Amino acid sequence: CRRPLPTKAKRTPRPSGKRPLPIKQTEKTEPNRDPMAERNAAVGSSSHPTSFFSTSLDNPYLLHLGTVREIPIRLHPTFFVLLGISALTGLANGLEFVALVCILYGPVLLGTIVVHELGHAFMTLHLGSAVDSILLWPLGGLCLCGAAPGSWGDLKVAVAGPATHIPMAFFWWAILGLAEAGDGWRFGAIVALNAIFMNVYLCAFNLLLPAYPLDGGRVMAAVLSIRGMEPNKAGKITSGTAIVIALGLLAYGIWALFVAGDPHAIMCCLVAVFILQNSKQLYDLAVAGRVTEHPLFAREAQARQAYPLFGKDDSGP
Repeated sequence: CRRPLPTKAKRTPRPSGKRPLPIKQTEKTEPNRDPMAERNAAVGSSSHPTSFFSTSLDNPYLLHLGTVREIPIRLHPTFFVLLGISALTGLANGLEFVALVCILYGPVLLGTIVVHELGHAFMTLHLGSAVDSILLWPLGGLCLCGAAPGSWGDLKVAVAGPATHIPMAFFWWAILGLAEAGDGWRFGAIVALNAIFMNVYLCAFNLLLPAYPLDGGRVMAAVLSIRGMEPNKAGKITSGTAIVIALGLLAYGIWALFVAGDPHAIMCCLVAVFILQNSKQLYDLAVAGRVTEHPLFAREAQARQAYPLFGKDDSGP
């Protein structure tokens, strides 16, 4: 819980022959502010006009894909940039390869990300918190949700997303078996095999790489909180680890792009910049001793107010 900001004292007007102007009343600050709610409100509304590339929820260019359990799912138009770049770079390999790329980076990848984000959303709802919406964009998906009940709840929400890749991998494994059993299903077998590799890669990348804001970084922060580490110290470790990993990814992406000539390495560079930007914000707050103002560590403070039974991290799952 943040401390309320002090209200400004009223100024006493000096006596003069003119009629004094009315003094505006200062707004009262709420003692129990919800950082996650403020973040969602800031993401969802803005007084400034949004650009085409903005990830704000009031971006008029967002495509509404549908609603699942009253959770709106929106698609950012730049999602098709990845599809276009991949298709153009694959023209030299023939039309069949282009068709494979369009299917994998189109409906297959889109559906995989939706299921991944729904894993986060359903676990959040199961724990009694609210989910605002899901946004899909070229670097993955964003599930805007409220506070989970304590660090154990945060850990469950973080793991729930990557865990969805396990049943999806088995689903595509069954499709692969059916395709190999039938005649003339070679292309379908190739799609299914690549979809299996895609799910294995996304599960490992998100869960095993402790780089905030990836799920692995959230898992790391939750585990440090469960172990009783001081929040600012946990924030420094979480953000510092993410920065080191992001610099490594950026270096590899630059090498692969300009030395190895792999055009897909630009996505690795963008992911690295995305991690650097978010982890740097977390690091600055941790150094300033204000890490509880960050949504990653503000969840626990909110949960202790909303869920008194989960006030201790040693309460277990």
